Amino acid sequence: MREADGTTQFQYSGLNYGEFIVEPIGKKQGLTTELMRTVIISNAATAAKVTPKDIPVLSVTTSKVGSSDAETMVYSVDISGLKTMFYNTYVIDESNTYQIVTYSINAVADKETLDIHDRFLKATTKK
Repeated sequence: MREADGTTQFQYSGLNYGEFIVEPIGKKQGLTTELMRTVIISNAATAAKVTPKDIPVLSVTTSKVGSSDAETMVYSVDISGLKTMFYNTYVIDESNTYQIVTYSINAVADKETLDIHDRFLKATTKK
């Protein structure tokens, strides 16, 4: 894996990427997993120049990142013909949100893209 532009974005191969996003907003500010899903899909829709209803959400599952509760949403975005599959795992604590995102320029959620996301998650620790 080599580091791509930025300090939190990584490139696995020419078509597979990962990134960490830390935001100073959490449960104290009213952020919930439901609101997080809405914001993520709204941002994807804006990038694709479609409505949020046009973004296919393939799954939403709960899990753990370390000892923290997490949720993973898998969705697909078509931006000007560039079809990209996203696996977005997020942890919301009292004051911060941590997103562990992998994405593949590949319109199919397949074993390869899931394995990449799982490896990225296993390498993640939240202290």
